[in-house]
Amino acid sequence: MANPSASYFSLPFHIQQSPPLQIAPPTVYPSPPPLAALYTLPQAQQLFQRDAQIITPEALESVKAAIASSEIEHKSETKKKAVPRKAAGQTWEDPTLADWPENDYRLFCGDLGNEVNDDVLTKAFSRFPSFNMARVVRDKRTGKTRGYGFVSFANPADLAAALKEMNGQ
Repeated sequence: MANPSASYFSLPFHIQQSPPLQIAPPTVYPSPPPLAALYTLPQAQQLFQRDAQIITPEALESVKAAIASSEIEHKSETKKKAVPRKAAGQTWEDPTLADWPENDYRLFCGDLGNEVNDDVLTKAFSRFPSFNMARVVRDKRTGKTRGYGFVSFANPADLAAALKEMNGQ
């Protein structure tokens, strides 16, 4: 007959062969000295004064210049924010409007050929003194021109002169 203390399942092999676990005693590290013992108050003041002398007036001016240029860059970045638009019941942001100068006068140029790009339009209108920029409108999917563009002027008199001279050309 079978041994009454024996189990139906035998003991797994890795448990049968394992030596008894030995736990190492915890390591006790000495506590660090208190911070007050590192430096006395006069020593700390001397270190502070030494560090303050490392910052030269030239270094301070370069830091001020870096901060000023950073603020200028931040202003130009915030100026280029997208303009909210609303038409046909839809609302979207148009980042292209931020590229144009503020308070400018724009001339619509229609009936442009496929070979006309921003550079060609710029060369055609750059002879007017207050010319700012020119842009040909393109289809977003195909990249082809849509046959029209805009030219920006700072002075309305130059816009009128360009309209009179360039009309029909």
